[in-house]
Amino acid sequence: MPSRVSLGGGPSVSAAPADAAPPLRARPSAIGLGGINPALDGPIVRSNFCGGLFSKDDLTPGMRAKVRDAHAAFKRPDQDASKIQLFDPDRRNKTLGMVRPGAGGARRPPPPPELPPPDAAPEAAEEEAEETAVFEPLELWAPPPPPPPTEPELDEHGAAVPPPPPEPQPTPVSVDPFLCKWLRSHQREGTQFLFDCLMGMRDYEGYGCILADDMGLGKTLQSITILWTLMTQGITAGAAPAVSHTIVACPVSLVTNWESELTSKWIGEKRLRAKGIDVVAVAEAKKAEVKAMVRRFSYARRSVLIISCASRSRFTDDLGEVDL
Repeated sequence: MPSRVSLGGGPSVSAAPADAAPPLRARPSAIGLGGINPALDGPIVRSNFCGGLFSKDDLTPGMRAKVRDAHAAFKRPDQDASKIQLFDPDRRNKTLGMVRPGAGGARRPPPPPELPPPDAAPEAAEEEAEETAVFEPLELWAPPPPPPPTEPELDEHGAAVPPPPPEPQPTPVSVDPFLCKWLRSHQREGTQFLFDCLMGMRDYEGYGCILADDMGLGKTLQSITILWTLMTQGITAGAAPAVSHTIVACPVSLVTNWESELTSKWIGEKRLRAKGIDVVAVAEAKKAEVKAMVRRFSYARRSVLIISCASRSRFTDDLGEVDL
């Protein structure tokens, strides 16, 4: 039997007996490989490395028991014959294609009921709530009554001259219901005060005012109410808005808060888009980006710019001739 010798982790080398007829003749070499001289011991035959490490005859009874236990652990478990679903070649529905109505004796389930669009129900509920909400309307301004009719003028022939067509009359300015229903008594008074001061209807000369209420009395709601009212209504004929551009100057940490108050909490993006009002919020950004956003506010037909106080003073020249 040939002897096996391991060569440093590679394939083992087997030396055949000298009297066996070698299929190949190795060239004589003076170098011995692991104590074997190919020229004297015969040709070198390659074999698997693992076969040279151990043989099954070398296993002890304990090792053989462990091998048997390992094979038993991977044995296929027994199955309950009653739980095995057998394949029935005579089944009628044995394909995954389209099923004809009534095929296989199975009934098609009824179609699910049609549901309204996801946004229709909340909007309808919100409009219904606005209509059913009980509140007292807040009218900020009413147009003066029309002049009394005069006697018709007569021409040179004594015929009555037809009067000129009546001029269009402005409509009253009132707070929209979706905002008016949230106003308390002191906030209604504050909104009226803001409207009179901003429209120049007070006794003093000039426009503007300071709303100096304590914290928590609703200054933000009053400001948003007068902002929306002046940008959507006016006191001139034709219902032209009194204001087209508005700037909200606040600390930089409150820019996003003001944006969410306008677009999410009180007014909403849908109403803003319907009136063509663009909300531009300028937070911390590069100088070129701030300039671009300020010019976007300037060139828009109706827009609200929310900007920090420092950026407001820094980019005053970029605002141009904006009617604020």
